[in-house]
Amino acid sequence: MSEFSVDKLEPGKDQEQFYSFWDKASETGEAGSGHLAYEQDWYDVYGLENSDGLQGIGAVHTGPVKGLSHAFILPSERGKTQEGKSLFRYLVQQRIEAVNDDNFGFKTDATTRHPMTQHVFETEEFGITGYEPSANDFMPSYIQFKNPGSESVKPEKITVPKGAEDLINNVYADGAPTGVSGETLGYDLGFSHICSEDNPGEVAYFKFKDGEKELEEVLEPLRELYNEGYRNMQVMIDLEDPGSERFVEQLISEGFVPTGIEDPFYPIKDTEIALSRLEQPDEDVYVTENSLEFIGDIGLDYDIKAEDRSYKIDVLPTI
Repeated sequence: MSEFSVDKLEPGKDQEQFYSFWDKASETGEAGSGHLAYEQDWYDVYGLENSDGLQGIGAVHTGPVKGLSHAFILPSERGKTQEGKSLFRYLVQQRIEAVNDDNFGFKTDATTRHPMTQHVFETEEFGITGYEPSANDFMPSYIQFKNPGSESVKPEKITVPKGAEDLINNVYADGAPTGVSGETLGYDLGFSHICSEDNPGEVAYFKFKDGEKELEEVLEPLRELYNEGYRNMQVMIDLEDPGSERFVEQLISEGFVPTGIEDPFYPIKDTEIALSRLEQPDEDVYVTENSLEFIGDIGLDYDIKAEDRSYKIDVLPTI
């Protein structure tokens, strides 16, 4: 039986080996854009290899928010094991050891194109923190997880807006650290990204922060897109700001659903809530029982299309 090992690939030194692997991976049509991680300074890429060469890769996002990123095992190696574990789980555990060298938390996304990735993180005791709907017909949705050690970076205090209680209580099962007081000066747009201005079927992302503008003024960019057919709009708001309560409640009244919480992973200091507004069904989503329960608990509607070892569902529009 082949023995496998996991080692960090060095940019430049392992370039030929990596791209030879990626040529094989691309032939499957499953590999996506994971090769981009090798080309970016804020990723480390680990290779799973045996005596026949590189058989898989797994990326680690090194900053500013730590996390496990894209992983791929060649189809010819699936079903094989190392130390009694599937190669995918072995690669996950090796990357956890690599990134978990301090007491800060880290996160990861699990594809909904199949449920096995979700299952692996569940059995590694990761907690679900959100559901990120698909941006377009080519990208999957994701179930978002955080590692068990992430409790060490839980915020001191956050607000709990009406309509977001279920999500917050779900993420902070041992109790949400509530009690923000004070007043906000106002609001401002901190970040925006529209995937394709020429294709309104894609996604628009917004991040809002405290500022000096009225709520109605900073909401205007979102409302201008309402009538342009954007499939999904996602908004991030700082729950440690006392003004977030009114902001979140207003967005919920306009068809947004709270879909995720991002803790203040080092060195990011804000605890943000994600709210999504869906225009079309999110089709062909495969989830585990735990993921399905989370989706229902946070207030998203869905239709079950098939049930086997996992659930195949359509996540329905929020408006």
